[in-house]
Amino acid sequence: MLSAVLEGIERPLFRAAVALSAAIAAVSGCAHQAKGSSRLGEARQLELIDTLPAFAASLRESVKDFPDGPMLAWQAYEREHSALLDAAGAREEDPGDHQLRKLCVGPEAVLSLLDGFEAKAPRELERLSADLSSKLGGVPRMAVAFAALRSERSFFRGLEDGKPLLVVNARKPELSRPEARQVLFARELFGQLHREREPDSASLSPLARRLFREGAALLAVRQLVPRAEEHLLLGVSEGSLPQLRARQALAAKELLAVLDSGRESESGRFFDPEVKDPLIPSGAGLYLADRLFQRLAGELGSALRPLKLSSAEFVPSARRHLLEMASGR
Repeated sequence: MLSAVLEGIERPLFRAAVALSAAIAAVSGCAHQAKGSSRLGEARQLELIDTLPAFAASLRESVKDFPDGPMLAWQAYEREHSALLDAAGAREEDPGDHQLRKLCVGPEAVLSLLDGFEAKAPRELERLSADLSSKLGGVPRMAVAFAALRSERSFFRGLEDGKPLLVVNARKPELSRPEARQVLFARELFGQLHREREPDSASLSPLARRLFREGAALLAVRQLVPRAEEHLLLGVSEGSLPQLRARQALAAKELLAVLDSGRESESGRFFDPEVKDPLIPSGAGLYLADRLFQRLAGELGSALRPLKLSSAEFVPSARRHLLEMASGR
């Protein structure tokens, strides 16, 4: 009898505590900057915004009020960090909270993923930023946020106060692998550094620009995460690699034919996994970009020199190598 009475008191108290937490966060407006934020790199250019420790503690406490507690805790967390998440478009529509309800059925599984991520990811990001500075000469000005999202996507990009922002979905099982996390961090950090050093040029078509950016990032990741398996590096299944190799010449020929096209759709044919094309296997754009920059590294006798090419220097070199790849060489 007494336990039932206490339970009846605890549930409203828990809901009140969650509501109060959300109200405080809403008043502060910038809660993510006040706590869980640190600066990385010699110039302190890289900001890490880690929302996970506080959320994991709240979610763990909420299990005592199952099944309502986890839902309330997650919703309060989203309200607290709404400005941060919305800056990257990381709060996708979830009619009737369907996806959230699925996640909150097993909060222990979510906590296991968050705890595993949090145990290593901050140090991995710090180490990669140091390696980026020492090996490739700099660290980008950007913010990286570790978050728990309803979405099935692994990451989102956006801008926060004019600064590039990467929001990483720490609850994704794919990111429980150290190599997968490191590839993501390295690719995004160098990608932003490359854009700072070589701003987008109107002289490049959408397809050429994507080839330029992705190829440089992949070559950088190979240096920063040398043990990463090829399928992780390219973001494809291991079983798809033989098909990509077998159709390299055909894909290179198709890419060369539309390299200067001003249509965004041509970039999508090669780089958007949602676009299906009978001639272009999924992952072909990244595969060709990777092969192209490896060939450039061999030609220039350095893995660093291709990363310093200007867009004007890149196009004629890319055209020459794609022609060779299209002919099977």
